[in-house]
Amino acid sequence: MALAIYVLLLIALFVRVDCAEQRPPVRQRSLRGASWEVRLVRLHHGLFYLLLASSLAEYLLWGKPRLWAQVCGFALFVSGLVLYRMAGRTLGASLSPLLAPVSSDFCRGGIYGVVRHPMYLGQILMAAGAPLVLGSYSSLFLAAAFVGVVGFRVSREERLLCQFCPGYDAYRRDVSRLIPFVY
Repeated sequence: MALAIYVLLLIALFVRVDCAEQRPPVRQRSLRGASWEVRLVRLHHGLFYLLLASSLAEYLLWGKPRLWAQVCGFALFVSGLVLYRMAGRTLGASLSPLLAPVSSDFCRGGIYGVVRHPMYLGQILMAAGAPLVLGSYSSLFLAAAFVGVVGFRVSREERLLCQFCPGYDAYRRDVSRLIPFVY
């Protein structure tokens, strides 16, 4: 049962479906960045995929997750997935895997009025939930490393946003970074 739930969660994460709403085509843009920026993005994404794969591998080797861990993991993963999708939809054409802003305008509406980095928060919740769904407790160490990489990425990204986006400093003072009303 745990494996079926995990596979469904992965399908929900990786398969994107746009329902009923027709959007204009997004203008293609260059995704070139500084070498450090590309390395950081690769580390961020690579660690996330490694975490997803290691959780599955650990389950296949030892299996039998506890019910409490499955329920908590499922709740974390689904919450993270919903937040991730909401944030991506809010960003629209401004969404980029690189750190430098696409334009000098930044998103302040929707979920971005509550936290400055809801996509990263969603990824952190999924990274914590994935190992728990399968009872892969040693993979939680990868989740902790992932949180560290995301934290570093957020700090670098915010420096660039302050540099290129007028008004971002005021936005930083008014809106929490990752945890609503706390941090």
